[in-house]
Amino acid sequence: MDRFTATETAKTEIPIKNARIVSTHLGPSHGTAFTFSLELDNGHGTRNVGNLDMGSYNKPMERYEGWSGAIPILIEIMKVVGVESWEDLPGKYIRYKESPGRVYAIGHIIKNNWLEFGEFACKYSGDIRRKLVQS
Repeated sequence: MDRFTATETAKTEIPIKNARIVSTHLGPSHGTAFTFSLELDNGHGTRNVGNLDMGSYNKPMERYEGWSGAIPILIEIMKVVGVESWEDLPGKYIRYKESPGRVYAIGHIIKNNWLEFGEFACKYSGDIRRKLVQS
C-alpha cells in the first residue's frame, strides 16, 4: 500500500492539484458505520476523500462507539481548510495530493498547511490508524 511522507513527496515531486469541496458527509453510512467524506471537484471530475469508518453501532449497548482519532481528524480537516464548522466546508477551495487511486493529503488553498492522512494516523493506534492508512 502506497503511503507517502512529506519527505518522500518532495523527492518524488507528486503534483499538487486544486479542488473545490462540493459536499461533505458526516454520519451513519451503510447502516452501522459512522463515517466522514469530502467530495472534491477539480474541474475535470470529482474525487472522494475519507469514507473512513470512525466508529460503529454497538447494538447491545444501543449507541455508537468511536475510536481515539475520530474527532481530532475532523478538527484537523477544519483547521487545514480554514473553517470553524463542518457545515462551512462546502464551497471552500483546497489543494490535494494523490497517489494512484487515492487522495492522501489535503492542504489549505494558499498557506503551506497540510493534513497528510497517513502521518496523522501514526499519532493514533488501533483501528483508526489501520483504516486511515488503508483508505
